Amino acid sequence: MFDLHSFIGSVAMTFMTLLPPVNPLGIVVIIDPYLNSLSISQRKRASLKIAIYSFFVCLFTTFVGGALFKVFGITLPAVQIAGGIIIIVTGK
Repeated sequence: MFDLHSFIGSVAMTFMTLLPPVNPLGIVVIIDPYLNSLSISQRKRASLKIAIYSFFVCLFTTFVGGALFKVFGITLPAVQIAGGIIIIVTGK
C-alpha cells in the first residue's frame, strides 16, 4: 500500500538534504553568463525548462534509485561516504 505521509516526509527530507550542496543562490553566479545573451522571455523559458528537467531527474531518482543501488550492489553508507568526500573536495 502506498503511504502518502511517508512519501511526503521523504520528499521533504530529500529537499532539505539537497539544498546545502546544490546551493541554488551560488549556482546563479555560474549559470548567469550562459544565459546572458538571451532575452528576458528566453531566460524565463530556459529557467522553466531547467526546473522541469531537474524535477524529473529528482523524481526518477526517488523512484528508481533504490533499485539501481540493488542492481549494482551499492549500499547507502557507501553513497553517503562518497557524497561527503565529493563535498569536501569541492569545498577545497
